[in-house]
Amino acid sequence: MDWQLIREAICQGRRFTMTEEGCCVRADTMMPSGLVIKVHIRPDGDSLFLHDGGAAFDELACQGLSFSKLPALRRMLGDTGFGISTDGLVHRSRVPLEKVATGVAFLADASLRAAQFMIERAEAIAAKPLDREVKEALRLRYPQGRPNFMVAGKNRQHRFDFGMSVDGETVVIEAVNPDHASINAAIVKALDVKEVPDSRTTAFFVIDPLAHWKSDQLNMLGLGGISITLERLKSAPLHSLQH
Repeated sequence: MDWQLIREAICQGRRFTMTEEGCCVRADTMMPSGLVIKVHIRPDGDSLFLHDGGAAFDELACQGLSFSKLPALRRMLGDTGFGISTDGLVHRSRVPLEKVATGVAFLADASLRAAQFMIERAEAIAAKPLDREVKEALRLRYPQGRPNFMVAGKNRQHRFDFGMSVDGETVVIEAVNPDHASINAAIVKALDVKEVPDSRTTAFFVIDPLAHWKSDQLNMLGLGGISITLERLKSAPLHSLQH
């Protein structure tokens, strides 16, 4: 197969890259996320096999979605002469060399249609709860600490998502969501622990910066402890965060 002929058949103005299987070219089609679809081309006997390199499923991942109804997608694509492989490639086989330019355009369009079809029918990928993220991340960052840390308050025992003793001080860490019950619970138990005589306790409230926090909610958290993102808590030394 003469790849120079393929390049000329597609259009010399396109970005043309040689790959292990053949070549790939940038199409003129863009996904909703801004991803430009690249069509991959490889020999298929005396014709060509085209696929999207998984672009449709990459777009789905960008949207934070998952899709498991492959038979429905396969039927939709099959109605226009395209297929979907078990590893998520939108493809078309037996494309003649003289039709490779239109084949690239049609394949990119099929990839976009596949992505839109899946997005309309997909399910959101369940986000990992913030308290679970806190426990998993801090267990690695601070092996001397413990998840589900129990500490005595003035009125009762309290459980925090994570805690540890550092240089004679107790550090407790709790994930908090921007709802009234979560905020109140975190403040009450942090204040109760601090009211123990001679208590040397610092409370950190881990918040998601992308959640819909209001300034008065953050100010209220300040009554019981220090508000911080998980990323900062993982990266900065604890002593630098207590001041």
